[in-house]
Amino acid sequence: MRTGFAAPDAVVDGVGQVRQDEGLDDRSRAVREATRESIESRSRLENLGGDVVAPVAITR
Repeated sequence: MRTGFAAPDAVVDGVGQVRQDEGLDDRSRAVREATRESIESRSRLENLGGDVVAPVAITR
């Protein structure tokens, strides 16, 4: 399936930089990978459960 979208130059430049850094074939691949990672991360966050434990330090 083909999908098109408009993005500011800064975003397009950022996608191009990610493509180069990751050694991907083209910008389309970079967008696909970023979208997939975003969806997977969101899904993991939504499925988290249990207690959260964190230290708290109070200093003067």
